[in-house]
Amino acid sequence: ASPPENLHLQFYKFTFVVEELVVDYFTYQEIEVKFTMKKRCNSYTGGSDYSSGILDYMYGMDLSNNALSGVIPAELGELLKLRALDISHNFLSGSIPSSFSNLKDIESLDLSSNMLSGSIPHQLTSLTSLVVFDVSYNNLSGIIPQGMQFNTFNESNYLGNPLLCGPPTDRSCEANGGEEEVGDEE
Repeated sequence: ASPPENLHLQFYKFTFVVEELVVDYFTYQEIEVKFTMKKRCNSYTGGSDYSSGILDYMYGMDLSNNALSGVIPAELGELLKLRALDISHNFLSGSIPSSFSNLKDIESLDLSSNMLSGSIPHQLTSLTSLVVFDVSYNNLSGIIPQGMQFNTFNESNYLGNPLLCGPPTDRSCEANGGEEEVGDEE
């Protein structure tokens, strides 16, 4: 005797029951960003999914050639994710804020062609990611900090500041009345 028809249907019903069907699909698209600082164009690529890879970490501010005047706000040193800052070719005066030493991820810092005065804060030597540092054509004075990344910069980074002394320039600090103390001016 064959089983009742109802039993066959019950067998197939429980054999092919799918509790939940989830179809996941993923589309990945590369995004390219061209980031130009110091007349050098770098190309960065990352994804367009929930995480953009390196693009999540790109932060730059280019305020060059904007006729900005006054002092550099110390609050710029609170932009902790900043990797590039260009405030060159303006009319900025006063000193370089020592708060810039908080910019631990900064790779490029261009303060050239302004009217900055005072010394270069020694605390900036703690910026181990710094590759580009340009303070040329200002009115800076005192000893050029040495150590870490600052040992990699050459004289062209300091041109147009006749009162800066010490390596990498050939100007002795002794000729300026002895060793000057590097200030912590804001």
